[in-house]
Amino acid sequence: MPVFIPYQKKLWGWRLTEEILMVRTLRISVFLLFCWGMQVSGQDVYRDWNRRVCPVLDTPYRTYRGTDITHYLGTDTGTDGWGDRVSVTDVALWGRLPSWENDFGGELEVRGHLDLRLLEGLKSGSGIDRQHAFMMARGKLAWHQRYWGGFGLQLRAQPGVYTALSTPSGNIFSVPVGGNLVFAFTPELALFAGVDYYPDFAAEFDPYVGLVYSRYEMTAQMAYPETRFTFRPYGGRFQMGTGAVFTRWLEYRLGRDDDRRRLRFRENQFYGELSWDTRGFTQIDLRAGYMYRRRAVFEDGPTVAFDDTPFVSLGFSGLF
Repeated sequence: MPVFIPYQKKLWGWRLTEEILMVRTLRISVFLLFCWGMQVSGQDVYRDWNRRVCPVLDTPYRTYRGTDITHYLGTDTGTDGWGDRVSVTDVALWGRLPSWENDFGGELEVRGHLDLRLLEGLKSGSGIDRQHAFMMARGKLAWHQRYWGGFGLQLRAQPGVYTALSTPSGNIFSVPVGGNLVFAFTPELALFAGVDYYPDFAAEFDPYVGLVYSRYEMTAQMAYPETRFTFRPYGGRFQMGTGAVFTRWLEYRLGRDDDRRRLRFRENQFYGELSWDTRGFTQIDLRAGYMYRRRAVFEDGPTVAFDDTPFVSLGFSGLF
């Protein structure tokens, strides 16, 4: 049974690990000790409301799998040949495996994501299909490390393919990585700051910084790329919230035969959301909002500006 590091000030295993690290000839023992301490935990031992020390690292996961469908209403692009009613539909499917945890405050999170984007209403002059689909199929790996004194570390990687479905060729595989430091002032208040790196993307670096205050019934996060506020009345079965998201890195490779090479979306949105937990098994999510200052930018081509438009999203997630 893993010990909870923030409350375990005298952890013999930690001191033992430090001693082993000082002896180079016994490095393999550190690896064996680490593997022995790893376990699959469906209950997320560190993520416990009653024992948490940090709202970023210790807040329990609400769901394990889910799907979302989002539709952005048709809008004018203001670009010749692109059409005056271009709409966008996003379909997302994801799943999370039970966490791997060790006795030293570490936790490995593994997710799988499949994200599809469909542009509809394009004219032939746009240079891409009238119905053009883009895909991101990637894994999300994250290591969450808890230290004493409220300090923590998060490391993440997203290996996968980022491509247009009609031309899945060329350099479509990439491994974006990132990391951030975490400091918890109290079990409810924490600061995090870091950066994500997207190799070979037009926007290679994207900051990740913010302040979060979280209790069981509410969460307030002032941050980039997402600021949000949520309220959970009635024992957490309902969730209401609002927020804003700023996206700069979303990019797809267009294939070897396309001179424009890749297409990048820059998007800003604010939203309101309502979620309903059906007795802890399935969660239904409804989100509506407004997309503004959206741009589609080709690496070697035009920049297409979409008019502001509303959107609506429906999602299902849960422990199934």
